[in-house]
Amino acid sequence: MSTERTKDETINFWQLVENYKIPLILVLIGVVIFGFGLIFPLIFKQSTPSLTIPSDQTSSQIKVDIAGEVMNPGVYELPSGARVENALDLAGGLTKEADNDWVAKNLNLAKNLSDGEKIYVPSKSALRDLGQVLGQPTTKISLNSASTLELDTLPGIGEVTAKKIVSNRPYQSVEELRTKKVVSEGVFEKIKDLVRVF
Repeated sequence: MSTERTKDETINFWQLVENYKIPLILVLIGVVIFGFGLIFPLIFKQSTPSLTIPSDQTSSQIKVDIAGEVMNPGVYELPSGARVENALDLAGGLTKEADNDWVAKNLNLAKNLSDGEKIYVPSKSALRDLGQVLGQPTTKISLNSASTLELDTLPGIGEVTAKKIVSNRPYQSVEELRTKKVVSEGVFEKIKDLVRVF
């Protein structure tokens, strides 16, 4: 008697499974997806690189525009206190076409970034051709590469101002002599046609 009851219970169980096959499959899929949803963030949390900035103020964020010969140009958000080196790393580093000599001379990798700042890395060919493209005579003095002695030859520029020009590098435009308050309006008007950026 008990054997027949066991058989009946077994048959009823499989009939029940057969009748509710689709809902059971959906529940099983749901459990698997839920479990994967719990594990997935833990896996990627460990593998995602984080940018550590040595600064007392890491709570506020700044945005920096990185352009030119970097692997991934664009606008990046960094912690306050980030440096030029951090921004270039975030953009994937320099491309093979980047002018490394120009970068070494004109970009201070240890400089703290400010919100809204732009970093432009020129290519070797761009530096070579830019003077011709813009119609700039080669006699113009480069704000980004000239020595203090060369800058001292400009009208209204003495040794102190020449050093000030050098310490405020790099310049993205001649106009930055005025916006960065490196020279007075009068001196700017005297030298604006005598200098170039590259």
